[in-house]
Amino acid sequence: MGSAKCSKKFAVITCDVVNSRQHTQEKLLEVIHRCLEDTNRKFASALMRDFRIVLGDMIQGVCARKRRAYDIYQWLEELLHLEGEFHLGRPVLIRCGIGIGRIDNPKAPIEEMSGESFSYAAESLEILKREKRSSCVAVRWKDKDFSEFVSSALGVAQALKNRWDTRTRKIVLLARERNTQTQIASRLKLSRNQVKTALEMADFKKLRQFEKNIAKILGGI
Repeated sequence: MGSAKCSKKFAVITCDVVNSRQHTQEKLLEVIHRCLEDTNRKFASALMRDFRIVLGDMIQGVCARKRRAYDIYQWLEELLHLEGEFHLGRPVLIRCGIGIGRIDNPKAPIEEMSGESFSYAAESLEILKREKRSSCVAVRWKDKDFSEFVSSALGVAQALKNRWDTRTRKIVLLARERNTQTQIASRLKLSRNQVKTALEMADFKKLRQFEKNIAKILGGI
């Protein structure tokens, strides 16, 4: 019998750790596993297959709610950056390709899955590798021109994020969990005004609106 095909579209998220050899491999894997566990738990309702390491230091997961794909990338990217700085002395940076399309065998384990969404994710990631860009994301689906347009917008947003310092990243990550400015200030031992200023400098409100707009686009594919 052939593999079962499904008309529903999924988002395959494939990430590659940049310059992984700069880290001690055992400690790097510990950080990655810890971040994946956190991401899988946080986005359990959106994932069809949990994130896992599939080849060396390559990370992959399958999102059933494709509108959440960019949110998931954002969370994982920011978490790996901070956890790497804290435990390894330097951030763990990733390139990420998001492919949206069909999966030919959706009931199979992730290592046995195939379909256009996997091909699109691999294609996006390969482009980022050739450009030698770090901490970046690209998305691909059937409409190549629109995919490239959206990926360009994601690149601009990522370039702004890459300018954040460590404190700003910590504040933004806590803000993503819907902590109030007072709660964030208490956890990080900062003043509320420092938190407010950091979020304003990061353009967090505009970033969240941008992310919501991207979610609408991905959800409508």
